[in-house]
Amino acid sequence: MAQKSPDGRIKKFLSANSELIGWVFFGVLIISIYQFSSRFGVMLLNGEFAEWCNKLLPSLQDFITLTLSVIVEAVPFLILGIIISALIRYFLSSKDVFKMLPKNTFLRRIALSMIGLILPVCECGNVPIARSLMTNGLKPADVISFLFAAPIINPITIISTMTAFSFDARMVWWRIIFALIIVQITAFIVSFFKEDSIVNPEFEKLCQSHNHGSKLSNLFISSRNEFWQLFTMLVLGASIAAATQIFVPRFIINAVGGDIFLSVISMITLSFIISICSNIDAFFALAYVRNFTTGSILSFLLFGPMIDIKMITLLKTTFRWKFIATITLTVFILSLIVGLGVNLYVR
Repeated sequence: MAQKSPDGRIKKFLSANSELIGWVFFGVLIISIYQFSSRFGVMLLNGEFAEWCNKLLPSLQDFITLTLSVIVEAVPFLILGIIISALIRYFLSSKDVFKMLPKNTFLRRIALSMIGLILPVCECGNVPIARSLMTNGLKPADVISFLFAAPIINPITIISTMTAFSFDARMVWWRIIFALIIVQITAFIVSFFKEDSIVNPEFEKLCQSHNHGSKLSNLFISSRNEFWQLFTMLVLGASIAAATQIFVPRFIINAVGGDIFLSVISMITLSFIISICSNIDAFFALAYVRNFTTGSILSFLLFGPMIDIKMITLLKTTFRWKFIATITLTVFILSLIVGLGVNLYVR
């Protein structure tokens, strides 16, 4: 007898105890309001509330600005990715996809990693393309080879990195070579997972409902639904990233910039938090070159395009949390090793 997944047990518990949970929440809310009401009255009388609002408003303005900047930056690539994925679903069948790819597993994954050279889409736009490749029958390990490599190995990202680091051409080559290595190792690890333990059940239903070569009207409807699903996750990820940026003091990050180990950890963390598009992240990283080690800058350029807050929220539309945690840890460890290795090499 098959065991239920942790997500299934949680949903069943919440459904069975929804009324009790509602009453508990209501009780906590009433007690909180009662406890806060007296304090709130004192704050109104002595002007503390007005002072608190004056301090909060700039942070709120920064939060809205940062959230909107990530969304505005990512949405065009998201739309482009959905258009490309729709064309793949409409014009290509599973047989066509496999005919174009090498039969050898390693060569096939290398070829998928290089697709970004002809599909220069940011990581947000690559998610719908990856989803489309999976509906065409590609294995998760093959899809990971595309999903994590394409944001780095594409013309726009390469040119922007060359422009930002024109004084150090090694950074461009290191970024491309180590990205390929990290992606291939991650894909190899993913290949040991059973597919039913990787794919989100909701996405499995989506795969079954797709009719390849269907009418354009049906294709439009499915693309529209996919856009709203991914856009919702993008907004959530952008909001979390913006909130984290505001409340994590920058001096903490800058204080460890010269340490061989801590600088790498801090820059990987920063890349995860800010969730900036891979097409322009090189210019952002350039601002830290004087204060941070070379290896930490490279780790920032490697980890961020593969794993960040908004990317994780988008991945959840396709994969299970356990799988997302595994690939996140894998990419983190490999990016850390690369950063430390480069720091020791250039020391």
